[in-house]
Amino acid sequence: MTAQVMTTEEIRANRAVAPRNTQVGMTNSDSFDLAQRAGKLLASSGLVPKEYQGNVANCVVALNMACRIGADPLMVMQNLVIVHNRPTWSSQFLIATFNACGRFSALRYEFFGEQGTDTWGCRAYATEIATGEKITGSDITIALAKAEGWYGKGGSKWKTMPQQMLMYRAASWLVRAYAPELAMGLHTAEEVQDTHLVDVTPQSEQLVEKVEKTVDNIRNSRPARTAKPETVVVESAAEPAPEKTKPAKTAKATPEPKPEPAGMFDDEPEQAQAAGDPERVAKLLESIARANSAADVRMIQRYTNGLNDSDIETIVSAREKRTSELMNAAAQPTTTEKLSLKARMEACNDSDVLGELSTEIEFLDPAIQQAMWDVYDKRLNELNA
Repeated sequence: MTAQVMTTEEIRANRAVAPRNTQVGMTNSDSFDLAQRAGKLLASSGLVPKEYQGNVANCVVALNMACRIGADPLMVMQNLVIVHNRPTWSSQFLIATFNACGRFSALRYEFFGEQGTDTWGCRAYATEIATGEKITGSDITIALAKAEGWYGKGGSKWKTMPQQMLMYRAASWLVRAYAPELAMGLHTAEEVQDTHLVDVTPQSEQLVEKVEKTVDNIRNSRPARTAKPETVVVESAAEPAPEKTKPAKTAKATPEPKPEPAGMFDDEPEQAQAAGDPERVAKLLESIARANSAADVRMIQRYTNGLNDSDIETIVSAREKRTSELMNAAAQPTTTEKLSLKARMEACNDSDVLGELSTEIEFLDPAIQQAMWDVYDKRLNELNA
């Protein structure tokens, strides 16, 4: 019995798995899974900055950065500042990270020059613990701040708190010179604010440039037109004679990207026709009769320029008649899909379901939509009665 108990304990001991020391990272599946779980937890917290709330990806990046520099993740989140769409460290955090890394003594500062003048400056220094060597950063002076443009920028703290800015800048330069791995290639928020290039273009020029871009976008979004009507307009401005020579068909530069209605002629300019042209009226009437949609019928109206009142009245009458025919034809569906939609709406006994069916009307031809909306309205009134 004792031997059996020992055997069971041995089996349990053999099955026991030593706990894995998995760290947050992105180099293997275990560390990445841990990063995602921790990121979801932090993203659901209301204590993290707004850039991380509900954003798991940002939290995972912050966790990875905290692991690389050995800092607390929440501290990294609170001190990773976004300035002009760039991630930056706060100066206090960078100094604290340097002091806590264990390789150097705490940062100290040495001021020189006359306070209140351009010669006033500061340098940061520390001692490397392993060698006992004193390390000293670059000299930061008011003259340097003015030469680099930091001092005179709008909203700059150099005028209101120059001593603090000298210390912050001296510390960040020393850290990047002797321990760049702590900064991870990022600048401090104050540095980015001082060095960010501001657009100095006058507002009037910016507005003009914006308007021009908007106009260009509108022009590019429109379908290209044939060069023939434009050519006629130019010739009428140069030669105001009542008779104009029609451009040859072969002179067209580019075809219409959207085909004209069935039977539409493409060799008649919009404004160059004489009044009372029976041949032109006949072509227009033929195009109206062969139009397959209300949109095609409406398009024909732009070709009536130059006709007399009687011809225009004839065209308008034919256009209205053809539009009515298309609408009536749409009310009597001929395809299986149209018949199916109409039949389903007429047989529907639930207003909510009828509302869902109405969403299909938007995908039909515009000439058909009105007829289907009539069917919908009629059936809805019957259900609500």
